[in-house]
Amino acid sequence: MDERTTINLNDYRQRLGTTMKKIVSVVSGIVLLLILAISSVYMVDADSVGVVWTLGKITDETQPGIHLKIPLVQRVDNVPVKQVFRREIGFQTISEGGPNTPAQYRSIPVQQRMLTGDENIVYVDYTIQYRISNPRAYLVNTAMPIETLDKASEAAIRLVVGEEPIDMALTDGKAHIQTKTTEVLQGIVDSYGLGITIQSVQLQDVAVPSEVEPAFKLVVNAKEEKETKINLAERHRNTVLPQAKGEAERMIQAALGYREERVERAKGDVARFEAILAEYGKSKSSTKTRLYYEMLRETLPSVEHIYITNDGDALQLLNIGSGN
Repeated sequence: MDERTTINLNDYRQRLGTTMKKIVSVVSGIVLLLILAISSVYMVDADSVGVVWTLGKITDETQPGIHLKIPLVQRVDNVPVKQVFRREIGFQTISEGGPNTPAQYRSIPVQQRMLTGDENIVYVDYTIQYRISNPRAYLVNTAMPIETLDKASEAAIRLVVGEEPIDMALTDGKAHIQTKTTEVLQGIVDSYGLGITIQSVQLQDVAVPSEVEPAFKLVVNAKEEKETKINLAERHRNTVLPQAKGEAERMIQAALGYREERVERAKGDVARFEAILAEYGKSKSSTKTRLYYEMLRETLPSVEHIYITNDGDALQLLNIGSGN
């Protein structure tokens, strides 16, 4: 191989190396551009709001859909503002169960144990339904918003249960406790600025210590029996009272009808007497005779025996002892 051939080969190698470097640079640039392009596009879910951070500071909120951001400078957190979340306090679901298997739970006594207003101990399991209403506050104001919510709920329900007697917690006061706890918890959450709205607090189970459970069952049964008797009495009253009112109204109407009948009959008697009196004033003898015959016509049909005495007068003998 001569000197010219050696020079051409070296030159070719240099040009090839230069070309490969250019190709690698171009490919690297294209890949980098693709990475930047892909990382600049983000998607906000349908039930969420996109919270945009620029250099560690919240600068924008975006609605569901496809959006652009500045790579390496901005990041986005999807915050599900339309979802309703559930927290379990006092217990934890281990297995949801199925058609043939019951659900399994684990108790958390430190969360369950509470003191009522009349200084009795109860064990309370409850759930919290909530949603995120202020994404910025939810992300910024507290480092652990869910843990803070749990502790706030424990404080709220202990405050409410601590104001009520144990009977309220075990029987018909559960709805009041739920409503009151929801109000108190919302106030605490707002004061912390968690950006959370409490939908409801629901009592799942309220129990007393096993040592006194039989006695409390007797109390509960007695209250239930009392309520049953009250309901039966109310039902009986609602049935009998309308009937009594109807019977009283019927008797009143009957009495009014009888009164009208007697008044009309009395008016007729008065009119007839006045007519007879007028005739009597005109002819006393004939009127007496007519009245006498009318009396006989009305009386004699009901007389069983008539006897003629020696002086020729008719004498009626009533058979008093026969009962007629």
